[in-house]
Amino acid sequence: MKIIVAGCGNVGTNVVKSLAREGHSITAIDVSEDKLEEVADYYDATGVNGSASLLETLRDAEADKADLFIASMTSDEMNIMCCNLAKYVGAKATAARLRNPDYSAQAEDMMKALSLDFYVNPEYELACEIARKLKYPGADGVEDIVRGKAELITVTLPESCPLVGKKLMEVMSVSRAQGLVCVVERGDKVLIPRGNFVFDAGDKISFAATPKNSEILLHDIGFYRPPPSNIVIVGCGATAHYLAEALVKMNMHVKIMHSSQAECEKLKLELPDSITVVHGKATEEEIFEEEGLAKADAIILLNDNDEENILISLFARTYKIPIIITKVKNETNRKLLQEVNMGTVMSPDRTAATILIKYARALSVSGKRSKLIKLYNIDDKAEAVTFNVGEEKRIAGKKVREIAFKKSILCACIVRGGDIIIPYGDTEVKSGDLIMLVSADKRLTTLEEALER
Repeated sequence: MKIIVAGCGNVGTNVVKSLAREGHSITAIDVSEDKLEEVADYYDATGVNGSASLLETLRDAEADKADLFIASMTSDEMNIMCCNLAKYVGAKATAARLRNPDYSAQAEDMMKALSLDFYVNPEYELACEIARKLKYPGADGVEDIVRGKAELITVTLPESCPLVGKKLMEVMSVSRAQGLVCVVERGDKVLIPRGNFVFDAGDKISFAATPKNSEILLHDIGFYRPPPSNIVIVGCGATAHYLAEALVKMNMHVKIMHSSQAECEKLKLELPDSITVVHGKATEEEIFEEEGLAKADAIILLNDNDEENILISLFARTYKIPIIITKVKNETNRKLLQEVNMGTVMSPDRTAATILIKYARALSVSGKRSKLIKLYNIDDKAEAVTFNVGEEKRIAGKKVREIAFKKSILCACIVRGGDIIIPYGDTEVKSGDLIMLVSADKRLTTLEEALER
């Protein structure tokens, strides 16, 4: 695909990096010649110096030939306008980064009126990612699939895990949960496990299950930890708002601390009364202890300043707070904290870039014959794609074990009406079903590509 990325900040650079490596034709637009040269040269992309808000710049970038135009600049309004202009010039699809919560609240109407095909709100998506992490603290990763009716959960098996040494077909002897192990990452290899596959210590496995069965399976294999009940959020801003409201719905007690008295008063007016807001600096030991932060089950650091978040995370470790989640903007800081095992480190820009990349991937394989509904990413090494089953003779009306899926393909989930089915060999696939296929080595564009010839 020909993809244009306007704005070479953290989001734009991550998008260019990933999509260029996948072989797409990438054009980057930025007003900074130095930044543009750095991104374009390093990631083998075409660079166009100028403002994406000018028709001349869009024509120089050949936006009329673009399959996808992504606007990832600082200003929401600029992103919206550039998407409009790109569509006017002839771009087939547009996507924008939009941070304003007011825009998110009216997103569907805006997309219809403003030539937007897709948008991502980094702060909202980061809040969702943190909430999922808090739901299952023992898991490496959690992703909602099929509109939240099922989950894709990733864990790394220690030597003590009861699955180690067991064959896949013996999982039911370990857990009573109905779930399906879709992918196993072993070293540099990504494997689709079959019945005789034997689990080893160090394997990173991803399984699909309904929320109820996810909890049972995590419990049975030793990964279940109850969600924290006492949460402290340090910082304010959109992510703190989104996260606090989400955690209250999960029946968690939430306290927000911020160093600005004015911001605290504003938060008290905007948030539900059940959320406690206190004024103070979490870097001061006396306030940290007085406000009960040392007794928190989890502390989420959402200040705008990376250094302050890192300092507080170090401070929190001295109090042995069980869960520490740190937001950072700088990619170098993120990598450094992960290297020294400083708890969970997240970045709103990286989260936004990942979602935009998924959208581009899904768009690249969609088409009249593909019937592709949605694409998910599994640890950057495998993909799960949801297809709509039509009247395909080799699929519709067949049991899963009768369908000639390639060895690198697994049917992980079936949606039938409002029901979620975790399939086994005797499960029948019917016309009208949505099926989620996991692929370990090849991106699927159609259902036919998942089958042996």
